[in-house]
Amino acid sequence: MDANGLRFWMLAEQKQWLIPDHAEVEYDTKRRSLRLLSEHQIPVWPGPFHDATSQLEIVPQARDQFGNVAWWDPVSQKIMATGTLPGEVEITLPKPMMTDMAVGYDGVLYMATDGRVIMEDLRNRWDAVVLEEKDFVAWRLAADPKGGVWVLDRINRKLARLQGLPFPTRPYGPYTSQVFRPCIENPNPPRLRVLPETKAIDKERAVALCCSLKGRLALLCWQGMHGDAQVHFLDENEQIGPATKLNGISFPFSMAWVTEERLAVLFDNGPGDGSKVKEAAVYSIPEKALEVSPVGDIYPLKDHTGGPFLHGVTLPPHYPTKTEERSAPLHHLSLPSFASRGQAFSRSALDSGSTQTVWHRLYLDAAIPQECGIKLFLAATNTSEPPEDEWYEHRFGEMFANGNEDGIPRGVWVSYSSEIPFHDGLLECEQEKDRNGLFT
Repeated sequence: MDANGLRFWMLAEQKQWLIPDHAEVEYDTKRRSLRLLSEHQIPVWPGPFHDATSQLEIVPQARDQFGNVAWWDPVSQKIMATGTLPGEVEITLPKPMMTDMAVGYDGVLYMATDGRVIMEDLRNRWDAVVLEEKDFVAWRLAADPKGGVWVLDRINRKLARLQGLPFPTRPYGPYTSQVFRPCIENPNPPRLRVLPETKAIDKERAVALCCSLKGRLALLCWQGMHGDAQVHFLDENEQIGPATKLNGISFPFSMAWVTEERLAVLFDNGPGDGSKVKEAAVYSIPEKALEVSPVGDIYPLKDHTGGPFLHGVTLPPHYPTKTEERSAPLHHLSLPSFASRGQAFSRSALDSGSTQTVWHRLYLDAAIPQECGIKLFLAATNTSEPPEDEWYEHRFGEMFANGNEDGIPRGVWVSYSSEIPFHDGLLECEQEKDRNGLFT
């Protein structure tokens, strides 16, 4: 009920809004509100194809939850690490043909080497385990928060999932035949399972994959001769979904999650001394979007070596640097550039269940900047079908403050925080007359 004891309906959840393609509007999950899409034009340097493919051959570094960093030394063919102990420490025996490595959420170092995956426990609980499958060449890895890693085969365009852990090595012998034991000693042994269906990427070149802290797997691909960037997501049924085009970039070579809603991509975006990768392109990708543009925030890369993102299990993601720490977190500069206009629709009608309902009031929790405005179009019917015409416009904001000759209703700012009794309102910013707060 509202302050007058009357029923009300509220639109504040993402599932209640329908945002069409190219609508220039996005839903902010943190603030539970709509806002104009923040866009950023990143300079694109048309580097040659062989430069892009050479960056794919760089073995990514790995970072655990404690900030320790591991990397592969191609000269000695050993994996070195730094962080907890002073200096550089060797942590594995030589591994030829290394293509990737990642520290999982389970404290295991996973290595893709010579087409196989090697599991090495960083706590020395068990001996190393080697896993491989016929017609599957392990190339890239991504740690899964549910345990294990996802594995990409770029040659055969296949995905696989590695799950399970071996039992700790025991200092005593096997059980005798008189001791009652389960039929299968280890119910969750290490296993590499290749996904049967990957036709969605048959005509694309898969170049990177990453998994979010909630288990959302993203696959980065090149499409066509110009290296157009596309990203696929794995659904709950382990099916690769349709492609979403990433506008403004070409030949990307690395990808990482910034938040559960945003993906960062590295690509060659400018000439210069040292690394030519000056900033990361970051995208907010809504469900079933056909194409997206970079968000307005700038994500600079300072002292970047030009290599791919580190595989990590924490946020923010790290990129390799020329400093002693060997990596730095990816943070943004808040310099947004918003679209000039956008639109969204309520996904369903607000149904009172009675044809005698008199709709009498409308409230907006809104932040409307100077010289901006909001137009709302409303219609009331006795059926569930929207009318073809008879939509009535209502206006809010400073841009409509001068004159009202056309008779269109104009909303006004009110001093209290919410129409709901004792509620602080939905906005996080402070109230400001005619700008931020409650409008009616």
